[in-house]
Amino acid sequence: MPSGLCLRLQDPTAARHKRPNTIELRGGITIGRAADVLLDSTVFPGLISRQHARIEIDGDEIRLHCLGLNLCRVAGETVARNAKARLAPGTTVVFGSTGSPTEFLYVCENAAAPASGQPTNVSAPPSMIADRPEAEERARREAEER
Repeated sequence: MPSGLCLRLQDPTAARHKRPNTIELRGGITIGRAADVLLDSTVFPGLISRQHARIEIDGDEIRLHCLGLNLCRVAGETVARNAKARLAPGTTVVFGSTGSPTEFLYVCENAAAPASGQPTNVSAPPSMIADRPEAEERARREAEER
């Protein structure tokens, strides 16, 4: 059941990683390297766990259940493995290590309203894989330049 909320990537112009710009928050979806919604670092493999987090919906409450070894941060607070954190509009969510160059920073927003100054993105159904050849090619070139 859709919640009407999504996680929207805060730096959609950086194409160094496999990640969707928008993740629709629906109960039961998993996020990770081998999950319903693909997040992966091409620079630091293993930063994102295969099953890094799961979205759970209970009535009107939406929770992120952290499953990964590299943890998650919700609203600036670390969410330990197997712990849960409530999501609401304006809440920041970070997958992986905070402060690293491979940070996956999202903000919980109303799915109906596109982020200002950013193109409208399609939501990420469970079958979505954010694996675009042109993005991978750019990421490979950027990694070689370092």
